[in-house]
Amino acid sequence: MDITVIISVYRELEYVERCINSLIAQTFQSFEFILIDDCGGDGAFEKAKKITEQSILAERSRYIVHERNMGIAFSRNTGMAAATGEYMIYLDSDDFFEPNLLEELYNAAVRHNADLVISDFIREMPGGVSIYSKDTFEEDLITEFADKERYIKEMLTSVKGCAPWNKLVKREVYLNNNILFHNNMRDDLSVTPLLVFHATRIAFVHKAMTHFVQYNTASGTFSFNHLPFVGNALVHLEAFFISKGLDYTYIFLRYKANTKRKILMHPKPEMTQEQMFGLFPEVDSAIRNGERLEPKMQYQIVLKLASMRNKTLFRIYRKSLLILLKVASLVSQS
Repeated sequence: MDITVIISVYRELEYVERCINSLIAQTFQSFEFILIDDCGGDGAFEKAKKITEQSILAERSRYIVHERNMGIAFSRNTGMAAATGEYMIYLDSDDFFEPNLLEELYNAAVRHNADLVISDFIREMPGGVSIYSKDTFEEDLITEFADKERYIKEMLTSVKGCAPWNKLVKREVYLNNNILFHNNMRDDLSVTPLLVFHATRIAFVHKAMTHFVQYNTASGTFSFNHLPFVGNALVHLEAFFISKGLDYTYIFLRYKANTKRKILMHPKPEMTQEQMFGLFPEVDSAIRNGERLEPKMQYQIVLKLASMRNKTLFRIYRKSLLILLKVASLVSQS
């Protein structure tokens, strides 16, 4: 098969049918499908498997069942180990593809002899609002390191996304460079910059091909737990780029500050105040030296108070700011 599509299912009963149907509807059919049960226990995998078995994908599908919940990173590695396609793409079980995604991305890969193909995507927001999100450069193809570095920097400043569901990757890029997903890291952030770094030729499809569902609040993206994983991924990436002689210190510093602020301001933090204060001491040092790492003053103050370890002032300010943010949210929705 030319492509392997990998979907790991964990508690997405409400959305999984649409996800699988978007795969069945693909105009390009030279692909195998690997469906992974990560033991969500809500019947979502069983539903997805039944739909697949009754479709044109039946003879091209394989099923992997974990003994217990292993997490998305382990699931992605499981799928990769079983894959046989020249190219691979992942899809989350609450998101969905446009019918011509595989055709468009594969044709671009062949046309440009590309190791990696990236398309734009659509953010599906609450209230039925769809937002076109540009994840591509203006060029159709980049091959120079300066351009790849520019893309990496835009990922590390959240201008471009790291998600794998709009990226068709030659499987050998993973295998030849020992690129794996890590259970203690934000899976997409820890891997995609490395794929861009190692890819020789990167092609762009200037169409929105994937629908990223952001109204599913059960998704891990909305939980506190993913934030420490972001921090671990940043440490991992920074060490990798330093080993390659690339200094992105300030970019990583700002990303770490943003992550620390999100942890400090999370309505339901799952860390003690001391643990939160202790995150990224390099951010504290920069703040104390007068660095402006957050564009919004209220968040710069959050980081400043945390760097000072002033528990009382921090607690009072944080509580007041959370109330103001809640009120602002209610006003904007009225």
